[in-house]
Amino acid sequence: MRIIYLKKHIELDELPFIDATDVFKYASENTKEGLSLYQFALIIEKYFNYWNTNSPTAFGNPDYNHLEGEFIGYIKAKEFEKIETKTEVVLCKGNRKVWVIDKIEKPQHYYDCEKENIKTLNAILR
Repeated sequence: MRIIYLKKHIELDELPFIDATDVFKYASENTKEGLSLYQFALIIEKYFNYWNTNSPTAFGNPDYNHLEGEFIGYIKAKEFEKIETKTEVVLCKGNRKVWVIDKIEKPQHYYDCEKENIKTLNAILR
């Protein structure tokens, strides 16, 4: 099997995003393997694109934690090794790269919300 690349896309003035349909370049959806690949690509898409449409809360983000659990659980179940660099996440099995996923930078509204959350929590704790 070839290495599967999920590249970030940027359309006009929108935030960068990952699209799960890119996986169809590598496998047919009609095979068991293709369906499994697409299901994992959907998890990756939701996990990596989460902060584009959601803001952090002061009390945690259960939806994000759920997506992170699915992502990490799939990696563990397939016995992949996760290697992170500044620009991408590489999933390997043994010495072979299986997935290469572009990292998406968190948007500015994420950092603005985090600042507000810290101010709010500090005000409550004083």
